[in-house]
Amino acid sequence: MAVLWDKFRGGMFLRVDALDAAALALLEGSVDEGVRRRAEREAHKLAGAVGTFGFTEASRLAREAELMLEGSRPLAPAEVLRLSDIAVAVRRELERPLGAPAPRAGEPPDERPVLLIVSRDGDFAGRVATEAQGRGLAARVVDAERVGEAAGSAPRVVLVDMSGEGEEEGLRVLRALGRRGGEVLVLSDEGGLAERLEVTRLGARAFLQRPVPPVRVVDAALGLLRPAGVEAERHVLALDDDPIVLAALRSLLETRGIRVTQLSDPLLFWETLERERPDLVVLDFEMPHASGPELCRVVRSDARWGALPVLVLTGRTDPDSIERVFAAGADDFVAKPFVGPELVSRIENRLERARFQKLFAETDALTGVANRAHSEEAIIQLLRMATRHRAAVAVAVVAADGVHDINDRWGHAAGDDALRRVARALRGVLRSEDAVGRWGGKEFVLAMYGAGKDDAVQRLSEALDRLSESPLSVGGEKAPVTFSAGVAEAPGDGADLPALYRAAAQQARAAGAGRVLPVG
Repeated sequence: MAVLWDKFRGGMFLRVDALDAAALALLEGSVDEGVRRRAEREAHKLAGAVGTFGFTEASRLAREAELMLEGSRPLAPAEVLRLSDIAVAVRRELERPLGAPAPRAGEPPDERPVLLIVSRDGDFAGRVATEAQGRGLAARVVDAERVGEAAGSAPRVVLVDMSGEGEEEGLRVLRALGRRGGEVLVLSDEGGLAERLEVTRLGARAFLQRPVPPVRVVDAALGLLRPAGVEAERHVLALDDDPIVLAALRSLLETRGIRVTQLSDPLLFWETLERERPDLVVLDFEMPHASGPELCRVVRSDARWGALPVLVLTGRTDPDSIERVFAAGADDFVAKPFVGPELVSRIENRLERARFQKLFAETDALTGVANRAHSEEAIIQLLRMATRHRAAVAVAVVAADGVHDINDRWGHAAGDDALRRVARALRGVLRSEDAVGRWGGKEFVLAMYGAGKDDAVQRLSEALDRLSESPLSVGGEKAPVTFSAGVAEAPGDGADLPALYRAAAQQARAAGAGRVLPVG
């Protein structure tokens, strides 16, 4: 094998060169059919040949490139970048000695959850793929015939677009996937009961009706991937004066990945609720000092907790008692003694509904970042925490440049794409403890915890550089996407959010297009 490898090694690198050439041509928008077909053929040969010599990772990557290049649909920008990354990774893999173990250093394998997109609408599929890449998914647009093999063993969602003329093709994909294809999300022009029943019977877990923005599609995909760890943990506060019931609840729920806070004293309920901020509350009907329905009324009397799911456990199932439960504002009840699987199913269903409601209530539909109300609350919390710990917080106001001109020249769809690009660039330089939201129109506000003005300016400048390197392509023309930003720092530039916002907004206006300036 070593002799054969020495003989054919040079030819393998020529095949990698074909992938490189195709990726470069696609990035420049100048690829022709001959270049693409040659790259597809070379990727196919490469996948088989290098696997024979033991380069299993290079074989897998070449196969991924082949699947991307099949057909004639246009590749999304995220796919083109992925093709370029594949060529680099394959070349690096083939440069190591034959039989040597893969090096520990270097780029780790791509373990992101996968979104497979089956759609005849290449433009829409590309925008969904780009949005998904920006939010932590490995998005791939695939042909209907190859969807079953495209994702390997990674956790995945398959988006089946049945809109337009894709209904029959979509149904074939659903039948082929059956229960083997991971989580399935269907997109359709029709939203009637008959259509929903048909796709649900074929295994679809979620259904969206067009028109729908790409950010909503990705929201739904992330929702389906929650069991794979995409979403944060679920948390239940259980109040019952019987320790046996509390122990049973904890045992049942924690085996399903649901964290349980136990409480036996009703008088400590409000204090615990505000400290723990659970996703759902379980209340016993009869307790000393305060009943479950009474505590439920207390919860519903506060606007902050108006949407919190409340489930009541009750040994009374007479009509008057059940009426008291629902009249108090509870979402559901379970009779004692409860059956474990029934209780867990009801709690999980309520948690899932509440999660989607919260997601849609807190998210800006166009860009996928938080809306003004939710981000404002998050920034205020960061400022309070910084005051307690004597830490700095940088607050920035960012305005997308030229959106009105883009709208006038190429239409609002292009302007929307520009705003989404700005949002993705901002998310890319923020850490998990930071906050960003769209406050309306072309304006975003963000807070960086523990960061001074200089650090924030540097990170925002990095986001601006990334935007400048990838202009918006509309109708064969290039539209630059940039932003103007002003950065204030607490407490020096303002004691509260309104003061910090005013200072940063004034500096953003003074900055001019494509600049980031600190206050002062």
